Amino acid sequence: MRPIRTPGRKKIADIERELKKLQGIQHPNLETLFATSLDYYNSIPRLTILLEQRSSVTLKDVLMFSDGLRQERALVSARTRQCDL
Repeated sequence: MRPIRTPGRKKIADIERELKKLQGIQHPNLETLFATSLDYYNSIPRLTILLEQRSSVTLKDVLMFSDGLRQERALVSARTRQCDL
């Protein structure tokens, strides 16, 4: 394998810096970046990222549990809009 050229090394260093910045950001609307690792396999850089995994709530879940709009009503509303186009 070929060694990484200088522009490639600079870009990798930039990415490492940006990832360190992202690790410091904590906000309830963003997934947390816990850790990153950049290693080399046969002279090829390999990036590993450990992210927070949130529970997956689908739009269907929101519609089923909200009092404002039921799934059937949303489907009828969506079909009506398609017909209007």
